[in-house]
Amino acid sequence: MGPLGWVTDRYGAQMGKNDAMMMHRVFGGLTALTLTLLASAAIACPDVEEDGEDLYYSSDDLWNAVAFAVIAGGDQDLDRCDFNGPFTTGHVAAPPDFELHYRKTRDFDLRFTAVGDCDTVLLINTGAGNWFFDDDDGQYDAQIHLTNPSDGLYDIWIGTYENRNCEATLTIETFPEDS
Repeated sequence: MGPLGWVTDRYGAQMGKNDAMMMHRVFGGLTALTLTLLASAAIACPDVEEDGEDLYYSSDDLWNAVAFAVIAGGDQDLDRCDFNGPFTTGHVAAPPDFELHYRKTRDFDLRFTAVGDCDTVLLINTGAGNWFFDDDDGQYDAQIHLTNPSDGLYDIWIGTYENRNCEATLTIETFPEDS
């Protein structure tokens, strides 16, 4: 602090004690705002703790494909999420659209397909805690094919490549391995 209660800033300019306190409040407030925005950005991602529509099926049940209407998309930008997985671009809702409670009764593969009026993406967190993402494996539509799937809860998000919503259909089916 300089003479007569003056404070010198990092550029050598003098300012009054009240000016310095005001700067401290402004920069302190900006720091708090920045940390709040960063925390909310980290939270604004798909959340496995939230609930989706419950589906209960075994591998035998899904031998005949089942289909569900859904609005694909959401306000969660996957590019901004910190996942341990191979994610690219897409927008989904925070809660999963569906939660598949899967019971393995046969050694069948499990396939998820999302077809919509727009470019769909699929995001799945498996019963084993593994993440899978697809944008265009089914040509213009998203498709995830799991070999030797385990029993458990599968959180399923149907999203869009672009930041818009559209009507879509999720199809889930099983079939013998190597089909």
